Amino acid sequence: MVKPWLIIVGMNERGWAALDKNLQHDIQSATHIFGNRKLLQQIPVPDNQKTTWQSPLSLSIDHILSLRSNPVVILSTGDPMWFGIGATLARYLTVSEMHVVPSVSAFSMVSARLAWPLHQTWCDTVHGRPVQRVRNLLAPNRRLILLGHHEKTPNQIAEILADMGYEHSILHIFEQMECSNEKHTTVVAKQLLENKYSFNPYHTIAIECQAKPTKSVIPNIIGIPDHFFVHHGKITKRETRLLTISSLRPGQGDCLWDVGAGTGSISIEWLRSGQQMTAYAIEHDKDQLVCLADNAHFFGVENLHIIKGTAPDVLKDLPTPQAIFIGGGVQNPSMLEYCWERLSGGGRLVVNVVSLEGEVRLIEWQKKYGGNLMRLSIHHQEKMGELSGWRAMLPIMQYSHVKV
Repeated sequence: MVKPWLIIVGMNERGWAALDKNLQHDIQSATHIFGNRKLLQQIPVPDNQKTTWQSPLSLSIDHILSLRSNPVVILSTGDPMWFGIGATLARYLTVSEMHVVPSVSAFSMVSARLAWPLHQTWCDTVHGRPVQRVRNLLAPNRRLILLGHHEKTPNQIAEILADMGYEHSILHIFEQMECSNEKHTTVVAKQLLENKYSFNPYHTIAIECQAKPTKSVIPNIIGIPDHFFVHHGKITKRETRLLTISSLRPGQGDCLWDVGAGTGSISIEWLRSGQQMTAYAIEHDKDQLVCLADNAHFFGVENLHIIKGTAPDVLKDLPTPQAIFIGGGVQNPSMLEYCWERLSGGGRLVVNVVSLEGEVRLIEWQKKYGGNLMRLSIHHQEKMGELSGWRAMLPIMQYSHVKV
């Protein structure tokens, strides 16, 4: 069996002295040792063997990959496979190329200190990621453990909690765990915002979300009520959105082209429906682009790429999609042809139209390429003086097809 050229070591606060002697020997024998300054300072080797992380991290990833066949060591903290560098490099390397040595993760330490069953606790990170993503994780009575990013992270999270109606949630901030100066601060989000607290950059945050938020809660399933979105009346309504996302059939890691994205409601629902999802929202209207950006920020979604311009011209450099939704521009003679050509095998094409001209185009397309047509007619109850009646939404024709 060939020995892996890369060793990834998860260190705890006891540092170098706590490592196995054989592991210490492997580290000292490496030609290149990567890590942050705090970890590298502990390793008794010449400085020319040590390399601190570059910014952006992708520069260091490229450097590491260029060293294949050389003995390389990466120093990490906790478990490198849990939101760590090991998980990142696993996307580029085979299992035979890397040997991972984990230590106890921050998640495990916090759950032990609070007696929270880890399998019932939501674990995530904002280290090196947008803090707004926390908005997507909140739910009544949910317990969260988050890896922090810098000394301001607890205050930023408290601001998000207050904005989302969770201002009475309890935060536990654990600083420098396993050190002699370990510190545990327990504070209500609202109190954290009202008083001055300072925190060590090396910390982990546990959140006990309050049972009854003071504002309407964003559902954790598809079908977000329309009032949560910033829009000027032009939005794919909730009921239509439910059927559209169902037809798009999101799968973990899939990429969506949202053509004529408008306020971004389809892209946002798509990104919230699974892990490692990507969406490219194509829109040319400047007012809609403002709404789209505001909604992306409010919902804290990652991997939403806003593309300003008109399709299909701006689609040429985008990665191959597993799903395409066309909500506008179907009359463009080349739109459907181009999207169908670029769609991956097994990919799903879904088109919604409300105009008679759009319906004619889809009927012609279906005759040529197959697929399914569905007409959506939705009515809402509305007051009529002292009585009530039904108010019809504009009927929508939906086309869906799977590329073989």
